[in-house]
Amino acid sequence: MGKGRDGCVPGHCTLSSSLYYWQGCAIATAQVTSTITASSKRSGGTTTFSLYEEVDRWTVSGNLANYARLQRIRGLTLPVIVNLHFIGFNNFGNELMDLSSEQFEPWFGHVDHKVPHLVAPVGEEQTTVGKAPTRDSPVSYGFHLNLIKTAPLFDTILQDTILWNMRSERNVEDDDGEGAAAYLDDEDLEELDDVLFFGHRKDAEKSQKKRYYVDANHVSSLLAASATSLGLDSAYNLYFLNPNTPLPPGEIYGYRKGFCKAEIDELRKMAAHPKTRDLFEGMTDDVDIVPCESEPLPPLPLILLPRSGDQTLQILDYTKASAQWASWYVGEVMGKKKSQHKAESEDDASLLFSFSTGEPETTLELAQEIMRTGNEFEQDYLARLLVSTGKETEEDCLVDSWVSTGRSAFLDFTAGPFKWGPLVAGEGVRTYDTVGRVPKYGSHKHRQEEEEHMGEHEEEVAALQARLVKGQLQYTQFECAVKATADCIILKQRLDEMSDQLAELVGTAKGADNVAEAFQGTAHEGEGMDAVMDSFLSRTSALISKTLRHLVVPAAPLKEVQYAPKVVFQLFLLTAQEDYAPRAPEAFEFDEFKHQMLQFALPSQTFSFTVTKMALADLPGVATAFQASIRTAAIPSLSPQGEYYTVEQEYVDSMTLRDKLTAERTFADLGREESGLIRHVPIFFFSISTPVPVLIDRYYQAKALDDAVIVVQNAQMQYPSRLACNGNIIHLNLRNPLKPMLASTALFLGGVIPTHISYDPAHQSATQDWLWSVGDNPLSRTSHGTTFNRFQIDTAQRNMVVSSLERSIALVNEGIDILEGIHIGPNNKLVQDMLPIEMVQWFYTATGNAWTETASAVAVLHFDLAVSHMLAAEDAAYQFNYICRELAITMEAFQCLPYAIQETDSSSQMLLIIPVLFFLFDIV
Repeated sequence: MGKGRDGCVPGHCTLSSSLYYWQGCAIATAQVTSTITASSKRSGGTTTFSLYEEVDRWTVSGNLANYARLQRIRGLTLPVIVNLHFIGFNNFGNELMDLSSEQFEPWFGHVDHKVPHLVAPVGEEQTTVGKAPTRDSPVSYGFHLNLIKTAPLFDTILQDTILWNMRSERNVEDDDGEGAAAYLDDEDLEELDDVLFFGHRKDAEKSQKKRYYVDANHVSSLLAASATSLGLDSAYNLYFLNPNTPLPPGEIYGYRKGFCKAEIDELRKMAAHPKTRDLFEGMTDDVDIVPCESEPLPPLPLILLPRSGDQTLQILDYTKASAQWASWYVGEVMGKKKSQHKAESEDDASLLFSFSTGEPETTLELAQEIMRTGNEFEQDYLARLLVSTGKETEEDCLVDSWVSTGRSAFLDFTAGPFKWGPLVAGEGVRTYDTVGRVPKYGSHKHRQEEEEHMGEHEEEVAALQARLVKGQLQYTQFECAVKATADCIILKQRLDEMSDQLAELVGTAKGADNVAEAFQGTAHEGEGMDAVMDSFLSRTSALISKTLRHLVVPAAPLKEVQYAPKVVFQLFLLTAQEDYAPRAPEAFEFDEFKHQMLQFALPSQTFSFTVTKMALADLPGVATAFQASIRTAAIPSLSPQGEYYTVEQEYVDSMTLRDKLTAERTFADLGREESGLIRHVPIFFFSISTPVPVLIDRYYQAKALDDAVIVVQNAQMQYPSRLACNGNIIHLNLRNPLKPMLASTALFLGGVIPTHISYDPAHQSATQDWLWSVGDNPLSRTSHGTTFNRFQIDTAQRNMVVSSLERSIALVNEGIDILEGIHIGPNNKLVQDMLPIEMVQWFYTATGNAWTETASAVAVLHFDLAVSHMLAAEDAAYQFNYICRELAITMEAFQCLPYAIQETDSSSQMLLIIPVLFFLFDIV
């Protein structure tokens, strides 16, 4: 009765050799992964007894916790499996980088493999980097990393995909009359020719490097297709890319979803022009996007599981399997000009945009190709673009990292560099140097040949190298890699000349554009190159740690996440204007909000949505509350050029507004919980139209409070934010608050905080890192996308599990504290056989078994199964805690019995005790 399955006390999870996940309970062996850690408060270990002591354990145990052999739970570890893919690091990628297993294991084996579940100071108050201690969680995450080795042919396919789908940032057709330009008159051509990316004109183009972009969903869908085929899609997949650059020196590329600004302006202009309007017939029709039902995950391959409890990193050879898939891809996909099969999701294996042999050359051809063979997501994007007025549609930021809509993300070391983040007070801003560039390592033979050739001109080479180093410091200081000022141009020419001289001396034809790499290729050869490689690997290892912390298992907010079988979203649309329709394609679309929130529903949950539209004129109390909560502030800011200025901003104090709304009878019972069975999500949506926009808490369009979500919709379609990307301010569409509303509702529902925010326990403050604030999702600040990815959905569902585990652990530890406070010995030995010790042990064991099953389900991302086990653990923990409390009452009552009936014999005492026990424990 007091033991778990297999006759052991639950304290650890063992890895089953025949199942796909951790299960059972066992004492630690070589095949064990620890998930539950128990400890003794007194000696730090388990209390043991000799044979003689076992006979009289009651006397020597000291307290009931020792007698029942129960220990406090120090913590519980949830397994997280992550696959790492290094593409282009096999001597065929950029800079001939070649990483071996001997280099991987020492560096990536030191990645933080166990991290605590962090709680960031994200709540009703403004989140700052000031000191703000948060609660410690007994739950941790144990990472198991798999380094996946792929075939060289797979690397080639990826490089070709990038090359084929690369488009110029300024994709206005050439002057040869081809493409859409042939349909426009001279005045239109002149105006169209002036349009450049980021809103700059021709005179500004000369100061920028020529840029290209690749639609990120092309690459992510290729990676998703390969992961599915290789059986790796049941875990998280992080890709680190090092492709050969297809561009000449002086040109860079990056990733985004959709068109660039020049193409957007061109398509919109052609769609409105009488001569070209007919070419877009049918493109502006509404597109019905059918929600995709999530398919159950396939079983996790056994090869991805750790072979021992202490193994946190293993290298898996998928060379043969990836070569077979790559061969199939070359024959079946690349061999066909176009695929007629439409994708079922944005990362479907049939490839988004479906152009397997490259994009059409002109923007018009691409648009027409989308309407013929594109999927519903592409067609919907194109239709929205063409019907927009122009103010609400912008290009996405050009980035070198991307988070897909699935469970994969990639970072391209060859792309960029780029930068984005806050203009003011930007801790953790993504800069040009955040991600290190791949050094010029080359092959061993190549290095030896260069060293031998350099020896003939050692003094001259050393002098040139010294001058190059000094020049490179100036080159970096002035940010000449992305600027082309007069000083940078002169410095560039001088460095080019020195680089050419150095190339002649060492007998190599080195490219001179990236001067830093030009002298690195010679100055760091031999022994120095090992230091460069170690530096690169250490930075990459740190990058992986930050990625796991911000992307895979991000911190949770202050408010715990509650599970409820039924969730009711109550949208109160409160209008105070008649200038525009609050619900419209160019404004807020409730159907899209509903579709995105439904992705968070588990199979055991039911989501329902209600919309109540009311005019503020008919609600004087609510209108007064809204006006009374408006504040004004002078907010300091900087332009991308570094110029200081202040902005007078009107905003709503969210907590003041919430308090006034709850005082109103109309909303007095909102946010209530009905015995944990129904959870209400009230959303107050204010639609206003004022000359000066009104935000929330100075900066936001939407805000999640503890008991409600507040949204403010303004008329302005283009409003500058506090963020910038690549030297350009990111604008907000205040008329369409869908993106921030989704982010705030996800925070309220599942505790999904912005990707760039985390928590530093050492400094007890929130931290920022903007590297992974990318992707086509509501939490990304570098795109306009509104599609939640599986990282965020998993985070919401995992937070529910963690909150429940924290509660059950607290209940168990509280019960054990009670038992530790009950002292036992010869004076109360009479009651020994009357106490339900086995029942206490049974609920303790049942709780531990349920924790084990919960961890098993979380490891394979089956969160619905995890929820059922966590609820069982919470029920068992509650019963354990209840019995411990009642047992303490019984023992206290027994202590009084000998003094109340001193003249009675032992048998009469027993008669008095038995009714008390029956009453307290309901024995039947």
